[in-house]
Amino acid sequence: MSRPKWLTHAAGRCGRARVFVRQDYNNMGVDLFDREKVHINLLIMEARRQAELVYFAHAVARATGD
Repeated sequence: MSRPKWLTHAAGRCGRARVFVRQDYNNMGVDLFDREKVHINLLIMEARRQAELVYFAHAVARATGD
C-alpha cells in the first residue's frame, strides 16, 4: 500500500529546510481546495516549529546536566 501524496509532501517539508515555492503548492498530488492546502502547510510548519523547540529544550537539559 503506497502512502498518499500529501503525506509524502508533508514528510518532505518537515525533513528538509528549503524555500516552499508555488510549484510545490500546486503539485501536492491531490485535488484539494486552496484553503485545504494552506491548512496542511500551516500544520506542517507548526509541527516543525514544535520539533525545533523540543530539540532545543533537550540540548539545554543536556548542557546543564539535568
